[in-house]
Amino acid sequence: MTYDPQKDLAPITNLLRVPLVLAVHPSVPAKNLQELIAYIKAQDGKAQWASAGNGTPQHMTGELFRTTAKLDMIHVPYKGSAPAITDLVGGHVPMMFDTTIAIIPQIKAGKVRAIAVSGVKRSPQLPDVPTFAESGLPAVESYGWYGFFAPAKTPKDVVAKINEATLAFMKTPDFQRVLNDTGSDFVGDTPDNFAAFVKSESAKWAKVAKKPAPSSTDTRSRLPPRRRPLPPCAGRGRSRAAASPAAASRGHGLGVATGRMPARAAARTQYHGARNEVAWHVAATARDVRQPRRRRRGPWLTARSSR
Repeated sequence: MTYDPQKDLAPITNLLRVPLVLAVHPSVPAKNLQELIAYIKAQDGKAQWASAGNGTPQHMTGELFRTTAKLDMIHVPYKGSAPAITDLVGGHVPMMFDTTIAIIPQIKAGKVRAIAVSGVKRSPQLPDVPTFAESGLPAVESYGWYGFFAPAKTPKDVVAKINEATLAFMKTPDFQRVLNDTGSDFVGDTPDNFAAFVKSESAKWAKVAKKPAPSSTDTRSRLPPRRRPLPPCAGRGRSRAAASPAAASRGHGLGVATGRMPARAAARTQYHGARNEVAWHVAATARDVRQPRRRRRGPWLTARSSR
């Protein structure tokens, strides 16, 4: 960012906060947090978890969970909650963190299973889902919060009037009903308390962000080593799928023998998630073995040059 939130903004009030939920696909053989931790450890660094993107509350809460439980996991960032939840429901990723606002409909529909809530108390919308503290990890406490700010040089009397008007609106029955339906908590504090909260949150998440990630989070480290390219003549007169079954088993996939990458293989490179790294490796291998085309000089060109 080109600005410092603690210096360039004047806190008005913390509007509301939303706890996050650790949810898993129904195929994951875990009913509670301890079983899930045992399942993740049994995966030997191959377990994946999704978030709404790098640096989001979903991502940082997942990192807090990973570092607190000392787990080796692969983070799969998405461009928003919607595609991440879609892949979770489809079974492309086994677990993810998201706010109650976004994932409660999928939980109530039985498409995903809630494991734990990151709030200090259980969510009224998910009374049967325990908190992380109840499940043995009290350090995993996190919220996605929404604050109201003004420019840093805003007069204090103006900030006080905005704070008063905002709290009066948020205490209306209609707004309180919206908060209850979405599983959100009303906060509504003073500007000074909100400034202290922002400072403590910045220090808390800075420690989480500075902790080193395990080597397994880099999916390229799991890719097989590149093989020696096939000779130009290998595969002539054979299937486009590969020059031979042995070549296919060595990683020389679709279109390698002909020097072209078909549309199906190219489309794989656009697939989001952890699988895009494997597709990247296939595409890169295809580029490495592609043979440059030599332009043939026709007889008419030779004849013209001899004049």
